[in-house]
Amino acid sequence: MEITTKIVAGINEQDDTAFTAVFGAFNRELHLFAFRFTNSQKRAEDFVQDTFIELWNYRSFTSPDHIRAFLYAVLRNRCYNYITKQKIEEKARAVLLSRLQDQQDRGLEHDQLTLSFFEEFEKDLEKLSEKHRQVYRLHHKEGFTLKEVAEILKLRIRTIYNYNNEITTFLRNLYKHRTTSSWLITIVSISNLLSML
Repeated sequence: MEITTKIVAGINEQDDTAFTAVFGAFNRELHLFAFRFTNSQKRAEDFVQDTFIELWNYRSFTSPDHIRAFLYAVLRNRCYNYITKQKIEEKARAVLLSRLQDQQDRGLEHDQLTLSFFEEFEKDLEKLSEKHRQVYRLHHKEGFTLKEVAEILKLRIRTIYNYNNEITTFLRNLYKHRTTSSWLITIVSISNLLSML
């Protein structure tokens, strides 16, 4: 089905009929696109569903080509982040197993500091405001540029820059003051781990 300017206007007004038309026009090809990257039907379906949710929330489209480009950009970022995360987890798992083996050979106890760090980090993110968490998710997790984040959240680019700087400052100050030996060991371990990826 051809996406017309009328359908574009309907998408911007969150019209169900327009959304159904766009879904019907792009769902299959987007699913095939995602499956080529993820090799998983479930992942592909989830990523395509997330992509259409982003479409529903955006409401600033100017043309049919804009809608198509938006859908592929969002889905491509989802797939890229998934693949990147998979590779990082594989490398991290290999490094951690190697270190566990080294520590076991030396008779040292391993108290899962690395896992604790990541769990604590996720909890710390919850201390940020909802808007800060949105900026963190879109920019740092989903890979959107700050300019794209500003467009998605309908905020000025300067505001997004300020949010991002505040997030960085918050996390830096938070971990700078955690000076127990356990946290120091964890931070050093994570820094070394990330440098190897």
